[in-house]
Amino acid sequence: MSAVRRWSLTTKKLLASPGFFFENFNLREAYGFPLAYVLVSAFVGAAILGIVTVGASLALDSGGPTSAAVAGGVVAASVFLLSLVGFLTRVVVAHVVVAVTAEGTFARTLEAFAYPTAATMALGGVPVVGFVSPLYGYYLQYRGLGSFQGMDSGPAVAAILLANLVSGVVLVVFVFVVLPLLVALGLLAVLAGTGVA
Repeated sequence: MSAVRRWSLTTKKLLASPGFFFENFNLREAYGFPLAYVLVSAFVGAAILGIVTVGASLALDSGGPTSAAVAGGVVAASVFLLSLVGFLTRVVVAHVVVAVTAEGTFARTLEAFAYPTAATMALGGVPVVGFVSPLYGYYLQYRGLGSFQGMDSGPAVAAILLANLVSGVVLVVFVFVVLPLLVALGLLAVLAGTGVA
């Protein structure tokens, strides 16, 4: 079964009945499928936001179809990259709390945060729904840590809050420092290649 098909089936079960999912549908697949699940979730969310950007650009008549397509592509690529950076940051920070309070494995922390990406990444790009989907994602992370790591409520909430706080800081630095630096270096390379610089 393809990763996309498994993503679709897993997402349906997770979003429809998280209690059943975390109690009975415990996949325990180490790193393979959870990472594929995150990649598909990030791609779906990025594609949705890219399409919304194209639609908004066309509706606002800002530059024509080519400009709209470029804007949609840039938004989709940026969202995909930021989703992955944010996810990895959250998993690492949450696992520090897990290591101190529950002594679970990194693979189980990865799973606890991977499956909720259907809400935080994929649904996050849907207009209107995207505003509340992170809250549902936090709830799913809480259920995942409780089920996969056996964490009590307090440490699970602390892990989620700390992970999301640190992830937010890392993403702000990434957006305002790393991405502009990459763009500047890319422009310098282009200019150097044309003989302008």
